[in-house]
Amino acid sequence: MSFAKPTIFSFSMLVLIGCSQTEEANYTGSIEAKKQTIYSPLQGEIQNIHVAEREAVAKDELLVSLDERLLELQTAEAEASVRLADAEIEQAENEAASNVQLDALNSQRDQAQARLEQAQYHQSKANIHSPKDGAILEWLIDEGDFVQTGTPLVTILTDAPLETTIYVPQSELPEFSEGMAVQISAVALPGETFEGTVSFIEKEAIYSSQTIETNEDKASQVFPVHITIESNDEQLRAGMDVEIWIDSL
Repeated sequence: MSFAKPTIFSFSMLVLIGCSQTEEANYTGSIEAKKQTIYSPLQGEIQNIHVAEREAVAKDELLVSLDERLLELQTAEAEASVRLADAEIEQAENEAASNVQLDALNSQRDQAQARLEQAQYHQSKANIHSPKDGAILEWLIDEGDFVQTGTPLVTILTDAPLETTIYVPQSELPEFSEGMAVQISAVALPGETFEGTVSFIEKEAIYSSQTIETNEDKASQVFPVHITIESNDEQLRAGMDVEIWIDSL
């Protein structure tokens, strides 16, 4: 009987190079850099882009500004509504208005204050800053574009440590644990080795074939193991092929 896997993952399976129990186990992968996409917190027109692609950015640095003219108008109108509500309450108190009238006026004042706070919040979001140190990888909008809330604006290549992912057969998974040290070598940098740490072992396996028919097919399932590269060496670049070595048990 054939058991179909409902979700098929596309990946290049990383093969363990044959070794004895006294040798090291070798897996292959490629270096990955962490990316983060920033989305527009509100709708509006893109007024200024402050940093060019490929330029470095610091955390909290201004990246892009939305047109604030409409937001400023909305804030000014909300402030005027609060002032008017305060004046009406003061007048009602001077005229010895009933408690019912005062309650109604205070309720209107609370609503005006809520609109003001919302307008001020929106205006504060018109200038969008970098959440982390890194570099601008790609702008997804241009100056003059009108964007909606949630529109992707820019992708940042963060300064987080580089990573790589290997795919470990289930029979070899017991050799791995989160936090364990590994050795890494880059194909482009022969003779050099770098330290790495297993940062996360995924809980669910993926399969190297679309159908699972035999025990051998079941044995082909692999688990993604994520490794952080503990090096700031500028020679290491995203996309480089690497080998990961562990002491074989």
